[in-house]
Amino acid sequence: MKILIVAATDLELQPVIKKLTNYFGLTRDQNNLYHAEGFSVMFLESGVGSMMTAVSLLRSKVPIRFDLWIQIGIAGSFTNELSIGQVVEVTRECFGDLGIEQKDGSFADVFEAGLTRKDLFPFADGTLINPVPYTSFPKVSGVTVNRVSGTHDTILASINKFGADIETMEGGGFFYAALLENIPFCQIRAISNKVEVRDISLWNIPLALENLAQNLVKILSIIVKNKPDT
Repeated sequence: MKILIVAATDLELQPVIKKLTNYFGLTRDQNNLYHAEGFSVMFLESGVGSMMTAVSLLRSKVPIRFDLWIQIGIAGSFTNELSIGQVVEVTRECFGDLGIEQKDGSFADVFEAGLTRKDLFPFADGTLINPVPYTSFPKVSGVTVNRVSGTHDTILASINKFGADIETMEGGGFFYAALLENIPFCQIRAISNKVEVRDISLWNIPLALENLAQNLVKILSIIVKNKPDT
């Protein structure tokens, strides 16, 4: 089985590479493909943001086709039901700032503005959906933004309009590319902070990254065990 693991930054990738290498005894070949018994994995730093993520995936000059894409990273949570450091799987994505600001200050997304159809593939009723979850982690809905929320007004707008559980800058681009390419995929996030009036002192990125790396070992162990090598 061939797996591509993608993250926005090297900060998110390195703990995972180290943990997986130590646990599975990964060995790297000249094409930067890592091998272990039962599977091979490649790591891709996509860059920050939805556009960079989608372009990196669709234009990646990798000479093989992967059986599974996994996106990893940290995320902010809108809900108190998710604790700092908790690992979740995102099964639904939407774009939170793709649209038009009205003269009264309200926001109309591209579907409400009539710029495109809600059912235009790969969208389904204006959202991007992963039809096959891969883990037993809590399933959440994500909103993808170019500008991370940091005030009461933008936070409330995202919660009320999109009903999202978490916020990221890349999830929608990842879903979009995977659905276009018809490749099985999953997005795994660890909660690093609450989405609230911005105060980085309340974040715990090291805990989120450590939990992400530890749980990815479990995820790959299960996936490789249950999926035949192709």
